[in-house]
Amino acid sequence: MKELLQQWLEYFFEDHNKINKKLKPCIENGEKPKCENKCEQKCNCVKKWVEEKKDEWDKINGTYLKKYKSEDDGSNNLNSFLETLIPRMDLVNDKGKISDLATFKTLYGCNGTDSSQKDIIECLLNNLQNEINKCLSSTSGSEQCTTPPSNLDDDDTPDEPLDDYYIQQPNFCPPPPPPMTCVEEIAKKLREDAERAVEKMKDNKLKGDGTKFNGACNKVKKENNGGNVKDACDFEKTYKTSVKSLKETCKDNRKEPFKIGQKWNSKYIKKIRKHLYIPPRREHMCINYLKEISRYTDTDSNSLLKKIQEAAQHEGDDIIRKILEENSCDEHRICDAMKYSFADLGDIIRGRDLWNTNRKEQGIQRKLENSFENIYNKMGNDKNKYEKDRPKYLQLRSDWWDANRKHIWNAMTCNAPKDAKLNKRNEEPEGTSTNGSFVSTLDNCGYEKDPPNYDYIPQPFRFMQEWSENFCKLLNEEIKKFETQCADCKNNGFSCEDDRNGTNCENCKNQCEKYKKLIHNWKLGFDKYKEAYKEIYNNNAKISSEEYVKNFLEKLKAQCPGKDSADKYIDEATHCTKYKFSNSENKNHNNYAFKSPPKEYERACECEAPDPLDQCPHTVESKLTCTKLSITSECWKKYYNNDLDSWDSTSVEDFTGKNKGVLVPPRRRYLCLRNITSNLSSIKSKEDFKKKLIEAAFNEAYSLSEKYKDQEKAFPALKYSFADYGDIVRGTDLISTINLIDLNGKLNDFFTTDGINNVRNNRDKWWNENKEHVWHAMVCGYQKSNDYKSINASWCTLPDEDKTHQFMRWFREWTESFCNYRKKLYDIMVNNCNEARCDKITGKVDLYECTKACTEYENYVSKKKNEYFSQKQKYDKDFKDSYNNKDAPNYFKYNFFVNNYDCLFDNFKDENNWKNPYDSFDDTKNKEKCECIQLIIPTKRKEKEEPKKPVRPPLPPTPPKRKPKQREIHHNILPQMLSISAFPLSVGIAFASLTYFVLKKKVIWEHIY
Repeated sequence: MKELLQQWLEYFFEDHNKINKKLKPCIENGEKPKCENKCEQKCNCVKKWVEEKKDEWDKINGTYLKKYKSEDDGSNNLNSFLETLIPRMDLVNDKGKISDLATFKTLYGCNGTDSSQKDIIECLLNNLQNEINKCLSSTSGSEQCTTPPSNLDDDDTPDEPLDDYYIQQPNFCPPPPPPMTCVEEIAKKLREDAERAVEKMKDNKLKGDGTKFNGACNKVKKENNGGNVKDACDFEKTYKTSVKSLKETCKDNRKEPFKIGQKWNSKYIKKIRKHLYIPPRREHMCINYLKEISRYTDTDSNSLLKKIQEAAQHEGDDIIRKILEENSCDEHRICDAMKYSFADLGDIIRGRDLWNTNRKEQGIQRKLENSFENIYNKMGNDKNKYEKDRPKYLQLRSDWWDANRKHIWNAMTCNAPKDAKLNKRNEEPEGTSTNGSFVSTLDNCGYEKDPPNYDYIPQPFRFMQEWSENFCKLLNEEIKKFETQCADCKNNGFSCEDDRNGTNCENCKNQCEKYKKLIHNWKLGFDKYKEAYKEIYNNNAKISSEEYVKNFLEKLKAQCPGKDSADKYIDEATHCTKYKFSNSENKNHNNYAFKSPPKEYERACECEAPDPLDQCPHTVESKLTCTKLSITSECWKKYYNNDLDSWDSTSVEDFTGKNKGVLVPPRRRYLCLRNITSNLSSIKSKEDFKKKLIEAAFNEAYSLSEKYKDQEKAFPALKYSFADYGDIVRGTDLISTINLIDLNGKLNDFFTTDGINNVRNNRDKWWNENKEHVWHAMVCGYQKSNDYKSINASWCTLPDEDKTHQFMRWFREWTESFCNYRKKLYDIMVNNCNEARCDKITGKVDLYECTKACTEYENYVSKKKNEYFSQKQKYDKDFKDSYNNKDAPNYFKYNFFVNNYDCLFDNFKDENNWKNPYDSFDDTKNKEKCECIQLIIPTKRKEKEEPKKPVRPPLPPTPPKRKPKQREIHHNILPQMLSISAFPLSVGIAFASLTYFVLKKKVIWEHIY
């Protein structure tokens, strides 16, 4: 109800503003009345408007405002409502725009406390009534003007166009209608010529008896006349009951051919040799009844006409049902659709329909040909006229349509509701002339009146005009969305530049982007029409040689000169006069149909609001910075272990050549990228890519925070992932997979400007301009996992890891990982071996925990030895010279670990320590304990040498001992060692180990890319 009140008030103030401007010459005071021709007529018209508005306002007061009125001031609620409404409207006076309610009240003298005028609406209506009374008295008798005053001639505000009568709101006094377009004049002339030709036929077997059609009419009526403002557009309370009475012959609830903005499908038209967009209305016409036509039953014009009338009524009823269900206030659209469907039905009957390639349409054509053969066979004197017309009888069918079209139009419109108005330009009625044409507004879509002449405009030209009018309706819908979505950015002095959190103008920005894409897509459709129009107009299309098209083109070129392109033709023919399809900087630029953004919203769309990610979200108060970011399932949890998992060169580009020695961190393999690589087709621009990158960075940081929990461990991982994103953006990433190659190609396309040589520079520049937002998104991800608790301000300092070569970062990350875990194992060993003793006689350590800790340390260092020397070789080859010939341990120590522990420099600077890990110990005491295990070997050898001497005598039986070569002993021993049940178990264990290794590798790769 609130929305209806707002709409009523908006229309009221707009009309009131127009009335004051248009009638100003008629109501100004002076020595002599200043009035224009027909002032009395205009004043009478406005008088009726005032009476209607008073009646409507009384009803609104009684229904909506009554329950909100307070005892002190009944207008309080209305005033508060108008305080927000007035600034949003384009109300003007001589001094400019009226921007607030107080100014408006003062201007019209409605700021008093007169109890007889309890609200501003009553005040305005009463004031206007008084002025109208003066106007009527001053324009009576001989004082009436005969010449319009000059000030109206200079009025630069155009009258509301005819289509706006439908699209926006009823005008209080519609301006004189524009003259008939030259295209409509051509169609009218062609129709008159055709009718005269039919009338001249002597033995007219073509005319059918339209009265034999017994379809019930006038079924659809608007209940309550829509008198209740609240229910005026409610289908349930206006038309539903009567619409139910219509026979539903085409049941397809999935189709919405009359929905504003519905997609038009492109079809190849052989006769034009071009693609053409087909109206959804034509694609889904409800004409199935034409399939009932038969050569055996439809043997004359009467029976055929009855079948076609039935089909026409089905289509008309289907239009009524679908449009009213969508919006019961849009009755005028019923007539627009019927006008075009009637013309298309005419093309089907005449065999001219261009959309006739499907089996259904071809079947109907065969049935029509058979039926018209029957009519031809019964013709008398006029039969010779169609002698060369067989077998399709195209001329006969055209003449038949000319003779019966009125009956078919009546069948189609017979259930159109009264409020369905058809604006029809026609011949001049008695004594009324408006520049040689007359526009009549016909109730019931002109039922029982002459049909529109659009069936004499060739189908491609009609399709193009219908397309333009649909596009106009869509543009008006989108402009309405701008009014709501951009209200906070355009009005009340607010600018998107003041939107610190980036939320107030978010809807406006989205609408701007949506409008831009919409314009682009519809422009592609218009380009198809331009190509087809050019082919037809220049007589290059096959259809151009057909007689009816040839006649139309001849008249078009003669009576409408200069219409040599589709945009010029549409500007002449369309009923959409608010927009122009030909673009001219000097003339039509501001109302150019494909202008994006619309002129009045240019500033709102082009204004760059501060990005919320400009702010670092390190405190609870900055939580709003992160509100637009969310978790995506495409980036999974981090299952890797940077310390224990292998670092290898899998998927490294040219890993056996220039990148030999590059090892990829397990962290990098799990980098969140799937939301980007799996959605490449939806990334159409750099802005699309940025949104996906921000999303990936947010999710990456969230997952790292979940994995590491505390800041000290999470912070370095976040910085390394941030830098890896930088390499991907700049095209310097060392990993090469199919998905990353595709992504790299797409980014190259985005950043190619003046040749391929600038791509790298452009990508570098874009990263530097946007990396702060990427980092802040990562801080947001960490904060989300951290419940947005305050964190150290150092997090807001932009990391500079992205400036380091990716290999050197990974080598450094490997060093940190190795040293941290090595220290962990070393500390465990020190703790477990503190009380242990090495027995040098037995060669054993008396504590198992110490022996185990020593072994784990030795195994870890041995495992990492190959990884280190692989990377060291790469460093020595490509980087050592650049870093003053420093060895890797020296480089990392003095560039990154000056104040921190660095095991490479402190423990492994001597490469021999890699061969014997215990040499890397800080003290010899623990080294001796771990090496004590090795002292057992020589002791055991001495014990075994002594018993060998007495055993020497049995050497003679050596030959029998060689019998195991015959494998007899082998067969005897095996069953003892491995039973039948034990053997499969052994094999199973071995196979399971192999499977685990393979699957582990596979899972890692699937999680990454």
